[in-house]
Amino acid sequence: MSTDSLWGELPNLDTTRTPRRILVEQGAQLAAQTGHLVEAEVTTVEVPWTATGNVAYSFALLVPSLGNYRYDLFVVSHDKISIYPATVYVADDMKGLVSRDESEFKAVLAKVFQSDRTRKALTSLLLQATEVAQGY
Repeated sequence: MSTDSLWGELPNLDTTRTPRRILVEQGAQLAAQTGHLVEAEVTTVEVPWTATGNVAYSFALLVPSLGNYRYDLFVVSHDKISIYPATVYVADDMKGLVSRDESEFKAVLAKVFQSDRTRKALTSLLLQATEVAQGY
């Protein structure tokens, strides 16, 4: 009986970054930059507007000192097999921002993270969390 592999060369997973992995990494960056006053929560969600066979992730700001207050920023959806294109649905307008690869996905995230809406929410949450931390 032969034990030779018939699979051929398998993909190098060290270079493959899924949208979920990028979201989790960006959440860790936010927590580090805010001293964990504001964190990010990435959860798998079911959303009615995505195609059958898609997976979706919610990205929310989480403030532990405000009773784990949660502010939803966006949802990302992609096919379970083909991780790109990935579509980012921003919470306010649900306009889908499509990215064809990792580079475009990161550019879309930067646009959302640096938007006026996100900056306003983050500033407000940081101010409140800082006051609680200082005992006000």
